[in-house]
Amino acid sequence: MKIKLATMLSADSPAWQLESYHVLRQSASYSRHDVTDNPDEADLILFSDCGLNQFKTLFNHPLCQEYKHKCFAFSDHDTPFPILPGVYASIPRNLYDPSWTRSGFYSKRFICEYDPVCFNRSPELLFSFAGNCKNAPIRQKIKGLDGQNGRIIDVGNKTERAHTLGDFDQMKKLRDAFIEMCARSRFVLCPRGVGVSSMRLFEVMALGRCPVILSDGWVPPANIPWSEFSLTIPESEWEKIPELLEKYAGRAESFGLQARKIWEKHFSIPTMFDTAVEFCIELYNQGRMRETFAHPLHFLKSIRGENLRQLLRGTFR
Repeated sequence: MKIKLATMLSADSPAWQLESYHVLRQSASYSRHDVTDNPDEADLILFSDCGLNQFKTLFNHPLCQEYKHKCFAFSDHDTPFPILPGVYASIPRNLYDPSWTRSGFYSKRFICEYDPVCFNRSPELLFSFAGNCKNAPIRQKIKGLDGQNGRIIDVGNKTERAHTLGDFDQMKKLRDAFIEMCARSRFVLCPRGVGVSSMRLFEVMALGRCPVILSDGWVPPANIPWSEFSLTIPESEWEKIPELLEKYAGRAESFGLQARKIWEKHFSIPTMFDTAVEFCIELYNQGRMRETFAHPLHFLKSIRGENLRQLLRGTFR
C-alpha cells in the first residue's frame, strides 16, 4: 500500500514534540510499503501524533477534513481521545474498540538506542523498578516491596523535569542508573503510569529483561505472543509479587532473550513503522471509518472521565 506519514504539529515545533514523526519517518525508510508525500495517491494517511490539543487539531487539520476516511492516528498520549481510528499506546480497556483502535507502543529514539544487557547468572535482585511513584496508585503500593529481594526507587519528577528542560546530561544519568539496575535484576516491574501503559514496558523489552506488567486497564498490542516473554499480575495481587516471581526465576533469562527478539521484530527502528501500518490496514479493511457517522459516534463515545475534563479545559481556556 501507499502510505503518507504526516504530523499535526507545525514544522517549527520543538524537536522533542516532533520526535515521533522523525523516528517513524526513519523507520519508514525500511518499510515494505511505498511511502508517498502525495495525499491524493496515498491509500492511508498516518499521523504520528495528535498535535498539542488532540480535541481540536483533529477536526481542523486540512488532511482530516479532505481525506477523513483514510486518516489514522499513532498516539502515545496518556489519555487518548480516539476520534480517528488508529494505534494508541495507552488506550484503556473501556475505550478499546477492535474495529476502531489498536493498542500500541512508543516511538522514542532513546529506547531504540538501547543494547540488551548481559544476564548475570546470579542476579543480585529478583526484581526492580525505578520511576515516578506518584504517577499511579499501583506505583505507590509497590514501594512497600523495597528490600524484599527487590529494589524500588522513586525518582519523583526528575525524568519529566529533565525531559521538559532538555537536560540531556540528567536524562543520560537517569537512564544509565536504570540500565545498571536492570542488569542486576531477573525481572523488571512495569506498572502503569499516568496512562494505562508505560514506556518502561518497551524499555525493558529492548534491554532484554522479562517485563512484569501491572495494569488492569491495559490492552496488550495484538499479534504478539506476550506469554512467551512477559508476566502479567493483577494490581490487587501486588503483595504477592516476590512469591510469584520466585516461581519463574529459572525462566527469567529465556524470557528476557525472547523479549528482546520480539522487540526487534515489532518495535525497533527497522520494524515499528510497518507494525503501526499493519495495525491500521487491519482497521481499514474492517471499513468502520468509511461509515457515515463513524467519526462523530466515536467522538461521543470517548467523552468521559479525564477526556471530558480535558475537553472542557481546552474549550474554555
